[in-house]
Amino acid sequence: MMASDRLALAPLGRPGSRSSGPDSHTGDPPESPPRRAHLRLNIIHADGLDTVTGLLDGFVKRRRFYVIATDGVTTKITKAIRREKQLARWDETFNSLTIDPSSRLKLRLFAKRYLHSDALVGVLELSYYELVHDFAPRDFHLALANLSTRQSRRVTLRITITTEHGERYSEPALSANAPEPSLVLGKVDDDPACSPSPTPSAAETVSGTPSVAEMLNRVGLPAVDEAAGKLGTASALVASMANYAEQAPGALDQAEDICDTWSVVLTRMKWIVDYTDKIAGIHPYAKIAWSVLSLIPKTILAQVGRDENVKALVLAMHGALDLARDASAFESSIQDSAQRDILMAILTHACDCGEFIQTYAKDTQFWKRLWKNTGLGVDSRVESYCSKLVALRDGFLRHATVTIEKTTFQIRDVVSGVSVQIERVSSTSSLIREIPYASGASFRSDKGCLEGTRTAFLDYITDWVNDPESTRGLVLFGQAGTGKSSIAHEIARRFRGMHRLASSFMFLRGDQSSQESHLLFTGLAHDLSDRYPAFRSSLGRAIQYDTSIRRGTKDLSIIFKSLLSQPLKDTALVGPVFVVIDALDEASGVIGRNGLHTFLTHHIRDLPPNFRFLITSRPEYDIKHAFDEAESISVIRMDDPGLSSASERDIRAYLEANLPPDLYLEHGENFARKAEGLFQWAAAACRYIQEPPSGLTEEDIVQRLLELAPGHHPLDALYTMILESYFDLDDPRVQRRYQSVMGQLFSAFEPLSSRSLTDLRRYSHPDDADNPNSVPATVRNLGSLLGGVSPTDSCRPITPLHTSFRDFLTTKERAGKFWIDVAASHHQMAYCCLSLLIENVHFNMCNLVSSYQKNIDIPDIYSLVSQHISHALSYASRFWGDHLRHVPFQPNFAEMLQELLLTKFPFWLESLSLLDCIDLALQALSTLKEWLP
Repeated sequence: MMASDRLALAPLGRPGSRSSGPDSHTGDPPESPPRRAHLRLNIIHADGLDTVTGLLDGFVKRRRFYVIATDGVTTKITKAIRREKQLARWDETFNSLTIDPSSRLKLRLFAKRYLHSDALVGVLELSYYELVHDFAPRDFHLALANLSTRQSRRVTLRITITTEHGERYSEPALSANAPEPSLVLGKVDDDPACSPSPTPSAAETVSGTPSVAEMLNRVGLPAVDEAAGKLGTASALVASMANYAEQAPGALDQAEDICDTWSVVLTRMKWIVDYTDKIAGIHPYAKIAWSVLSLIPKTILAQVGRDENVKALVLAMHGALDLARDASAFESSIQDSAQRDILMAILTHACDCGEFIQTYAKDTQFWKRLWKNTGLGVDSRVESYCSKLVALRDGFLRHATVTIEKTTFQIRDVVSGVSVQIERVSSTSSLIREIPYASGASFRSDKGCLEGTRTAFLDYITDWVNDPESTRGLVLFGQAGTGKSSIAHEIARRFRGMHRLASSFMFLRGDQSSQESHLLFTGLAHDLSDRYPAFRSSLGRAIQYDTSIRRGTKDLSIIFKSLLSQPLKDTALVGPVFVVIDALDEASGVIGRNGLHTFLTHHIRDLPPNFRFLITSRPEYDIKHAFDEAESISVIRMDDPGLSSASERDIRAYLEANLPPDLYLEHGENFARKAEGLFQWAAAACRYIQEPPSGLTEEDIVQRLLELAPGHHPLDALYTMILESYFDLDDPRVQRRYQSVMGQLFSAFEPLSSRSLTDLRRYSHPDDADNPNSVPATVRNLGSLLGGVSPTDSCRPITPLHTSFRDFLTTKERAGKFWIDVAASHHQMAYCCLSLLIENVHFNMCNLVSSYQKNIDIPDIYSLVSQHISHALSYASRFWGDHLRHVPFQPNFAEMLQELLLTKFPFWLESLSLLDCIDLALQALSTLKEWLP
């Protein structure tokens, strides 16, 4: 550096001189051997900023300033503070800076600008020998290089430094003639002492691949060694790399450089994926993050390479994923649950940053991006992402305790330009709560895939979701028992774990609340309003003055347009909006060419292009025909050769995990072949072995399974064998009880517990009367086929573990003697419901103090309902009309209905009101009108 480029620094009022006295410091080295010094740096304020004319570019009143301090290894950044008159006041303290005789403390003052890169105001450099003594607050003049001032007044920077000496430094003593503290005018001193320390060589190299440090050296960007304590703005993060960029010419100034940096980001992400391969709690989520980042093409990065927000996000990810310094230490760290939580948060935030870049880059007009920055707060959101990534990485490397928010902060609704302040509209949430929501229709984590299985399908779906160019819908077809529902539940679980699942709806035959097609869209509207505040605001406006939309219609077109497509026109959402729909073939009305399947093929394209619908279904003809012809939907099948090649291996893995080791070693291969690619066969067989019938040993069960003859429906032979083990249908009493209990369970419109069904059966017709213990006696041994049959808990709903078992029992050609007559069961259930209502509904069902209060105003209304209205009475109140629909007209039923309506009608309405199901009254009465001759 030329002498003219340096200015001597001194306290104000004493230019060019040094103080004498006991507290002064000179250029002479201390007599004792030098040591490292830990610095406590307090940056107080900068003065005279109002005189800088070079910053008057139209935004002077909004100008913000920040300071970057570095010791060559650690970098600290102040907040970006908007000046007040001539002052920018930070008063921030940093404690983690260290200096030794070979390094200097460097402070840079930056002015944030909006149309250009941030302006470097000046650089203050202090050597070790000038810092070994503490000094009180001092003001340093900063002369401006490329900027000028309107007056003779100069810009000053006030700082305080306190030192704490550490271990002795063993390097040879430097020259006693220490350099003057200097101000660098707009460029960096070429003196080697100013250069940052080389990157440590502690990074271990993954076998066959270059180390992260080596890759960073190739692109000219040393690894950031320590996270910044406080990050002011996204641009400040970019500026914090300025010292690196100036030493690596052109780094991040050109599009190709940001692409090189992005390559390092991907390398680090892949390293994390590889090293978490055996950790089930992390690996699936690391693969999701890898999918998001790897699908961002370099053309997009090159397109927005000069954008400050994009550079900030890339640098933030570049630093946050720099966890590969020591492979053994990394592996040790992720064994700790707290460290895994931090790593999960890092991966989640990296996904959100990647999605933001994808969406942000679609706007190729710089002025639009500038308006988003200055008018809608994107810049401040990016700042928050960057600072959070830095803090998380720092916490991970230091094994610190980091508070992780349960709901990841997201910027998805910012780009919409909608100022969301719906809290001021207190009625919005209550209005949305009026929209029907199917309880229990969401995915279940316990129904997912066994670890390490179905990886080809799961990876394919993950990449499809994250690919911005993919189709909006993906349909997975598969026969019963092939495992498609497990894949749906598993992919939903994984994306939910990364805060990236918008909604899930699992249709379930036999549960009316999980069968109604319109509940798919009302539930999606609910879930989107919970996840995206901007959408919630738009939805509130759409339904505010229309009760019929909120509660009065099941019309798919009206619901879809009013609750989804119209509100979404006012809301732009960043990243894929992922929705999982399982078992579409079990939805009500999926028949012919006019059901939900046809509606989806025509209307998915009406939603924003970043919506992604995963749909699983059996390949029923009408469903298959509709989706095969749809332009915006792609189809894969469970027997796809490229994806299902590992199915038998996956079934073996399941058998190994669920059978005793000796039994698996001896018979596992045979069982895997018997399953014929059906996971349900393996699951039912394992449960049957684990709970054998009385009088049969494990060896007996194994022999029976191996002797099963192959057939068109491999599950049929298995189901028949299991049922024959428990029921001797040659006994008339057993046959009658089996038909009655199983028929009522499978004709119910929602799952019933053993206690609830027993309570209903007490009101059976005298010809159908049975022992009160019939229900537990029938189902207690069917744990391999039914869920909820625990002998210790009679209140758990009883459901088939797989839909194929329901199909088997209700298809006479397949079930043979075990077929259940559902029509006869509806007859029994209708009689039980009407009898129960006639005998049990009465005035003031819950013993309320006053009949004039609204339900919502009654304290503890839910506990009162639970106490006074049994589940059997609740079921009868809600579903007697649905059972009556399947019963031909009969005089005895007409007499019962006459008694109910003439003597108990208002009390039945009261029970429905207390159950918050008053709308079902109209449906039941409409059914009655159609039923009467």
